[in-house]
Amino acid sequence: MIIFEASPVAYAYENPLADTGITRVIKNILIHLEGALNDKDFNVFLYAQENLWNQFLLNKFVHEASLIKIKPLICGDLLNHCNSTMYSKSIDDLIELKAELQGKSIHPSVIEDLVRKEKAIFHSNFLKVPDFIRNIRGLEVLFTVHDIFPLSHKGLFTSDVARFYEDYLATYRKADNVACVSNYTAEQFRKKVHYVDEQNIIAIPNAGNHAFLEDVCEYALEKYHLQLDNYFICVSTLEPRKNFPSVVRAFLKYINNNENSSQKKLVIVGSKGWMDDVENSFLLEQEQLGNIVLTGRVSDGELRALVEGARLFISGSYCEGFGLGALEALTVGTPALVPANTAQIEVVTGYGVVLDDWVPSKIAKVMQDFDDENYYINAAALASKVTDKYSWKRTANEYLQLYRKIIEV
Repeated sequence: MIIFEASPVAYAYENPLADTGITRVIKNILIHLEGALNDKDFNVFLYAQENLWNQFLLNKFVHEASLIKIKPLICGDLLNHCNSTMYSKSIDDLIELKAELQGKSIHPSVIEDLVRKEKAIFHSNFLKVPDFIRNIRGLEVLFTVHDIFPLSHKGLFTSDVARFYEDYLATYRKADNVACVSNYTAEQFRKKVHYVDEQNIIAIPNAGNHAFLEDVCEYALEKYHLQLDNYFICVSTLEPRKNFPSVVRAFLKYINNNENSSQKKLVIVGSKGWMDDVENSFLLEQEQLGNIVLTGRVSDGELRALVEGARLFISGSYCEGFGLGALEALTVGTPALVPANTAQIEVVTGYGVVLDDWVPSKIAKVMQDFDDENYYINAAALASKVTDKYSWKRTANEYLQLYRKIIEV
């Protein structure tokens, strides 16, 4: 049996800003795990530890995603609310239910009764393990680690985020199993966390966003006054760790050195996160001057159109536990440029450009090289190779193999 802690999926129902890379990763793993499970495999239950309202939202996700082998977790307080009629209602129509359920949580005995029936794994994807879980004999714990940058790069995060990660890692134990989303993250975890047995730390790579590949908005370029193949693009939440100023300064150097670049644009897609005043003012100033386009958050359809239509995807991020943005660019045939610093190297090497010296002059040179077609990219072949290497089906199967290994030990 798998108790799959998936609270980020619940958070995203109410707050679009919570629909982050981690949320999309969890959804895709669940959808493809559903396809990988057979009738002789484990029972899988989705669990939200915070309160019954979040548990209801997870159950709603099970219904909306048409999951059958992955089951909702229903306790007595939820019995009257777990049906297709309630699941079909919008969040705005469930205000009274939220008020009723938000102050309650699933009683530990519900989990304990489930686990008594068969050997089980508690799979945490984001939150620390509840104390009562630790006290259930025979219940193995598996963590998925997306990154540990709030501990290794504290200056790029708020103190609350760093404290959250410290509390989260404090719940790890020597015998726990850890699945990191890249080889880079696995290596960083081994260096930082010495109280987990190294043989229990493995890498299970992520893949591209499933929904991203299914939709395209044909009027997106027109909406933002862009011309096909005539702009560069960055995609991410706007915050210091993403290092947008380096890319903007590189773009300014590029257009200043190139007489034919006056029509080129730098497009930055993403909602505003934690930004210091200097960086925020710089971006807004360049937007007002017409050098960059800040789209804010966009739909999956608009995102695909904008990324697919770009000349080059650029990520200057200091911190990437995997590199989802670069991967999703590659899956639609748009080459990527990244610094040789984090897990993005794994994703981009062989499919794009990895730059050792991440300084504006060198970045601007790569932009110019793409203009001059010094880099030839076969977009169709590129997309095919990347999607073959990084698929959610493969990721789900690797988790399934890990579950079986843990259960059998």
